[in-house]
Amino acid sequence: MDVLLAELKALHHQEAENRDIKHSLKELLKIMTKVETILAKTSTDVDTLIAVASGTTAISAPADVIAAQALSDKVAAAIGNTPVIVLTAKSSALPLTGPSPLSVQFSSKGSANPDGSALAFSWTFGDNSAVDTTPSPIHVYSAPGTYSATLVVTNLAGQQATATVITIVAS
Repeated sequence: MDVLLAELKALHHQEAENRDIKHSLKELLKIMTKVETILAKTSTDVDTLIAVASGTTAISAPADVIAAQALSDKVAAAIGNTPVIVLTAKSSALPLTGPSPLSVQFSSKGSANPDGSALAFSWTFGDNSAVDTTPSPIHVYSAPGTYSATLVVTNLAGQQATATVITIVAS
């Protein structure tokens, strides 16, 4: 009888935990819906990724991200999964146009990892040159043309965020 009572208590406790998890997931869904709404209103110079253990989902959202992060961590802890990590990749370049050879200063300023751990940088310049792994490289476009430069940041867990593509025009 004591064993049956103990099993009944354990089952009741598990059902309560499941209700808490379901409630947390519903709250996370509400926040994610707000974040997706913000996507349409957010400046296009910042791409924020919410990378989930099973993959990545792209969302731009400076607002509500902290609340989503906290709730995601709570849900992840409750169900034993990796928490959501919000990476921000931001890029800029000057000048954007000019005669070739055009020397362009790129910057990753504003790229961030909320847990404070290191980010790896990977710049492609759209001219078949080698990838540059420095945070703020200078690149020379030697031939006239229109080029697309892209920054990808990666955290220690392998999660990535990609900044908005920068168009460079060398005449």
